Amino acid sequence: MTRCDTIVIGAGASGLMAAMKLSQSGQKVIVLEALDRIGGRIHTLHDPAFASPVELGAEFIHGNLPVTLGLLKEAGIAYTESGGQFWNAQGGELKQGFSFMQGWDILETRLKELKQDMSIDDFLNTYFKDDEHTGLRNSVKGFAQGYDAADTSLASTFAFRNEWLSEDEQGQYRVDGGYDKLIHYMEEECKKAGCEVYLSSPVKEVRWSNGNVEVSAGDNTYAAQRLVITVPVGILQDRKNSIVFTPDIPAMLQAIDSIGFGNAMKVILQFRSAFWKEEEFLKRYGKKIKNLGFLTSDAPIPTWWTQTPNDNAMITGWFAGPKTAKLKEYSHDAILQVALDSLAHIFKTEAAKLKAMLSAWKVIDWANEPFAKGAYTYATVAEQKVKDTLDEPIENTIYFAGEAFYKGPEMGTVEAALASGLNTAEKIISVRS
Repeated sequence: MTRCDTIVIGAGASGLMAAMKLSQSGQKVIVLEALDRIGGRIHTLHDPAFASPVELGAEFIHGNLPVTLGLLKEAGIAYTESGGQFWNAQGGELKQGFSFMQGWDILETRLKELKQDMSIDDFLNTYFKDDEHTGLRNSVKGFAQGYDAADTSLASTFAFRNEWLSEDEQGQYRVDGGYDKLIHYMEEECKKAGCEVYLSSPVKEVRWSNGNVEVSAGDNTYAAQRLVITVPVGILQDRKNSIVFTPDIPAMLQAIDSIGFGNAMKVILQFRSAFWKEEEFLKRYGKKIKNLGFLTSDAPIPTWWTQTPNDNAMITGWFAGPKTAKLKEYSHDAILQVALDSLAHIFKTEAAKLKAMLSAWKVIDWANEPFAKGAYTYATVAEQKVKDTLDEPIENTIYFAGEAFYKGPEMGTVEAALASGLNTAEKIISVRS
């Protein structure tokens, strides 16, 4: 049996952040990771068939986020603002700019007046049930499903209000050379401080008492005074294939069940040339389309972005929320065809023509990843009732961290994961000091 001060389950952003800070404080730390790689839902491929690093998971830094940007600065890792124009395609028309929902003013008023939280569906059915608000209902649901990966029958309107009304013009950034640079920096700092990281070590059972844990991973057993669990919440919600706790921790697991956990799919397409910059499309839409950055649409795969300001022919399709279930049983070849059909619909061209220009492609469906079972979390109405349970460690022995356990406006992001890992490490250090 291998002994240490603290065991961390999961070598994603949150787990590595917690392990790094705990190791640097002088603790002996062991990290157990189920996958054969670190990073979790940060997964960067460096494939020469693609013009840029392929981010299968997290890709953007959504604004001037202090923990993420501070860590990048500490590591000396550069990042670049994603550029380009925003375009929208609805009803067969592709135009530059945002598609503003009709009735925005009254939506904002109703959101500000709301005194008691309810699901987004209940909110819309209460205040915007008439036929004249069909477009607004669809827009709100589309935003919550597509951006937050949320089931609107469960998602919190208060959380939607906080997010929607606080939207600002902060930049969106990418890590130069790939998000995995940040992950590898934390891994290196962990090892410098004496932390040990074991890959391909899925945890099956945790036996615990106050101040003592024993963790079984494969044929190995590890013991420590404390345990930090940073696995995706989808794993914890799947009782048949999750970690077994002895004795059981029913209150915490019931609280975890209340967390919303949504799915996302990505389709990354590498073309031989950027077809949207060809003369045919420049004549149709004007020269500004050369600077295409983000695009939303009514196509089956609705959201797309280029690598602008990098001038290459790689484009990413994004599909999130409950609607991804429709493609759950599709093969990757079939999903590729849906992606090409979507682009053909948006740009009024032929899918076969686009396919002939394709040089490489990659599909990921995070719901089908066995050690993720989804993409990221969203706030539910039910979750607010068990917030205290989720925030507290179990007898100062078992701690939970990750983007699912972060309480703030950046829920569901790498910033949330890093901040939660940092906060959890600080809690443990304060208990020991």
